[in-house]
Amino acid sequence: MLDTSLHPLQSARPRRVVAVGFEGSAFGAIPPHMVRDEDWVETHTDTSLRALDLADPHAPDIIISPVFSGCIDAFDLAVLLQEHGFAGRYLAITRPVTNPSVIHNDIAHHAPSLDFDIVVMGGAPRLRAV
Repeated sequence: MLDTSLHPLQSARPRRVVAVGFEGSAFGAIPPHMVRDEDWVETHTDTSLRALDLADPHAPDIIISPVFSGCIDAFDLAVLLQEHGFAGRYLAITRPVTNPSVIHNDIAHHAPSLDFDIVVMGGAPRLRAV
């Protein structure tokens, strides 16, 4: 699982970032360090995403979506991305859930070649065992 406070997705050039399945102002909930000012950000529905050539050299660098959305969930999107040869990074964003590793492991099992992570937004800090 990605720790958003310690992992600012950095690269030397502007990235093509595609946001899928965000409704209304939900895209604004993405941490600012995940999408930089110089990045080219596009929003897509699952239908318009299918029209992109995800294996093209100009394919998105990063695709961001909610784990659960009204149009497509992270599992279905991950499988679609793998089937279409997407070589970039896929990040699924969620509010705190009981066990995000279950979601991560299920997606990793069905889309093993995908560079995938879950970003848990907000919530209580992790407790350490004593």
